[in-house]
Amino acid sequence: SPSQVSSKSVTNLQIGSGFCVPLYSYRSIGAVRKMIGILYEDSKRITKFGKEEEGIVKALAAQAGLALENATLYELATLDGLTRLFQRRYFEAMAELEWKRVIRHKHPLSILMVDLDQFKSVNDTYGHDKGDLVLRKTAQILKSACREEDIVARYGGEEFIILLPETDMEGTQAVAQRILDGIRKLYVL
Repeated sequence: SPSQVSSKSVTNLQIGSGFCVPLYSYRSIGAVRKMIGILYEDSKRITKFGKEEEGIVKALAAQAGLALENATLYELATLDGLTRLFQRRYFEAMAELEWKRVIRHKHPLSILMVDLDQFKSVNDTYGHDKGDLVLRKTAQILKSACREEDIVARYGGEEFIILLPETDMEGTQAVAQRILDGIRKLYVL
């Protein structure tokens, strides 16, 4: 239930009245509500919000909760939880779209595969936590070596793949060199 905010508690903010409504997610098991945020409305005037305003804010809160939940689901479906890179399925869908553009417009398209040699020995020697750290740091290097429009994805275990739209061989070699330089700095090869 929404609660009225006293004008005395917010006088320094020059807010006369405020109205808070919780945002809920219903995604959990058994449709148990989980509060994921708050929608807040205020006015500089001291106002008592009526039933109409309450109904509007509650309707907005319900839609905002659904939008946040959908954004979370989209993120879960497209991003790798460890590296925060795109997942392989997302990469494959984007590669198909880009390939259609290549056929239609005759623009260059490049793909880079990156594999961490002897990665198993990192896990075996230093443990999986250190291996996870290596994967996260490698992901950061890959992202920083690429443009915003490039698609950088975790392909599998210690394999990564990068889609480089509008990129010819020379541009691809430049990206590969930036990645190699970043890896060398990080791991002192």
